[in-house]
Amino acid sequence: MIAFYYYFIASGYTAITAISKLLFAVTVFLFVHGLLPAKILGYTIEKIPASNFCFSEETSQKVALLAASTWNSAINILKVLYMGKNWKLFVKVYTLHLSLLSFHMYLTDFYVFIVKRFLIFFNIFFYWLN
Repeated sequence: MIAFYYYFIASGYTAITAISKLLFAVTVFLFVHGLLPAKILGYTIEKIPASNFCFSEETSQKVALLAASTWNSAINILKVLYMGKNWKLFVKVYTLHLSLLSFHMYLTDFYVFIVKRFLIFFNIFFYWLN
């Protein structure tokens, strides 16, 4: 957990970068696991059956349709906002944007608060030692 925290969260990556790196690590692990022989030094390695990675044509079509409809609905909402036809929707999107922005500012303030408390504690501690 500590390695995960330092590699993905504390390093300053964005969420998309961290998720893509995590997916890449999982992909490499599964690829290497698939290349391993059935036995190494007398230990048997349980293989993940290939059927776990297969999707039916119906499932893949449902996923593709879901992605396409989500994309189309997002584009339609952006068109409505761009043309200024639905002010109620505009206000909702604007307030959502403000809430996300204020949450980001709150997190930044929280991080600054933690760092300041940490530094104050160690300044007092080292001053007391000397």
